[in-house]
Amino acid sequence: MASPHVSNSRINIDLIAVAIALTLAALIRFNVLPPVGF
Repeated sequence: MASPHVSNSRINIDLIAVAIALTLAALIRFNVLPPVGF
């Protein structure tokens, strides 16, 4: 069921960008919080 829609690829790119941003934010927080907490 291949649907040639530009919005489909755009949505996929947005999801990937959001996933990368969340992962980077989580890594930064997990790496920064322990030193700051102590």
